Amino acid sequence: MRHFILFKKGVHFNKAPDAKLNPYWVTGFVDAEGSFSMSISKSKSHAIGWTFEPTFIITLHVKDIELLKMINKFFKVGNVTLSGSNLARYRVRSREELKVIIDHFKKYPLRTTKAINFACFCEIFKEIGNKTHTNINGCGALFLRLVSLVNTLNKPISDLTLNKLSNLGIYLR
Repeated sequence: MRHFILFKKGVHFNKAPDAKLNPYWVTGFVDAEGSFSMSISKSKSHAIGWTFEPTFIITLHVKDIELLKMINKFFKVGNVTLSGSNLARYRVRSREELKVIIDHFKKYPLRTTKAINFACFCEIFKEIGNKTHTNINGCGALFLRLVSLVNTLNKPISDLTLNKLSNLGIYLR
């Protein structure tokens, strides 16, 4: 297979035409560069007043945007966007599309501590898919458990959000 180097406005990427990525390589790359995150946001449309927003993301320098496009083509879900002048992102936010990502990493498991984040992400994803956390009667304990799991992912929940959650009688200090 012949490889070529793409030169475009300072972008350099060694690319094989129509190259197919090896699924084990994708898993290893995500182990190093990917992120599973879950944010909690206020929501007027949810009975409890809060919603969970799952995201899978890989952020790289814009010079590597072609690689992100190849990963996008590999998964066939999500999108690649520019962020600022020097970052590119591959992001999957749709819950339906995230199932493709989850299925991949169940078949080709992560090998680093990112596997712990993935397990937390999957547990939260499953519960929000079942919508058991939205049942106002008795949801406090489950919601609190999910919030605690979110707090173990990449970024701890902000003090501002924790203070708002405390208005529900949920304390996470």
